[in-house]
Amino acid sequence: MRDKSSLELFDRSSVRYDASGLVPVVAQDAWSGRVLMLAWANAEAVERTLATGEAHFWSRSRQTLWRKGETSGNVLRVLGVERDCDGDSLLLRVQPAGPACHTGATSCFDDTAGCGGGLDLGALERIVRERAQSDPETSYTARLLHEGIERMAQKVGEEATEVVIAAMSAAAATAAALAATAAVVDRKEEKLGKGKAEMDRRPSDASAAGVVLPASPAPSAQARQRLVEEASDLLFHLTVLLSASGVTTCDLAAELSARHQRRTQGTGDGSTPLLEAGASVPTAGAERSEPGMSAQLEREEP
Repeated sequence: MRDKSSLELFDRSSVRYDASGLVPVVAQDAWSGRVLMLAWANAEAVERTLATGEAHFWSRSRQTLWRKGETSGNVLRVLGVERDCDGDSLLLRVQPAGPACHTGATSCFDDTAGCGGGLDLGALERIVRERAQSDPETSYTARLLHEGIERMAQKVGEEATEVVIAAMSAAAATAAALAATAAVVDRKEEKLGKGKAEMDRRPSDASAAGVVLPASPAPSAQARQRLVEEASDLLFHLTVLLSASGVTTCDLAAELSARHQRRTQGTGDGSTPLLEAGASVPTAGAERSEPGMSAQLEREEP
């Protein structure tokens, strides 16, 4: 497997263990960037991690080797291993099968729900680089790269349009639901015999009259999922295009950081600012051309 072979390239001799023969290991979600847990490993645990592709640690309390998830099933699939500048601590980039903390929380460092840091495009970038070495006949990513910049740019344009369509469809569904909500309120007020003047003063008067106003509806689950899928397609194809163009996510991070500093320090130089929330987008119409990013990546697994 590609993941295991990449782990085998890790330089074991570069790890510096402490006087007890241990090294601290931080496990980080490869996709969200969220720090999940801190544990300790001895040389055997490191060796088992690299050999199996699943996180192994050393229990200082029980004085024994243990595989994360061996009882709970919440294993940590290791996608990459890095050491710090001194070699005396390790970072595991992992794909968790479930909550990392024994309390049931996603992360040992807080108990909030959700994915924490959001998406780390660096994980997707690393997968794209690995897929670039695959056979174009069996790998969609390799085939895109083989077809050239023009084809990749075309796909980015197509997927961007699909995102716009999905977002506007979700907004239209929400607007329709709001209209239906208003109609329900109108009918309830009419039944209560309220005059036109009182009807024009809702929602406060309607609430005071005992009319329960439905909450503003969110986009339907189907519309929201469609937007998630289309946005994933766009990020995937954009990452492929950037990779082929020699642009890395580190380049993007540096540019966005520089823009943020210019904005917050009042030293703007006229370059394009960070996008503000609430910007309007046009509508368009087209059919989906590719499956979601997750489906694409899963399809390429050997």
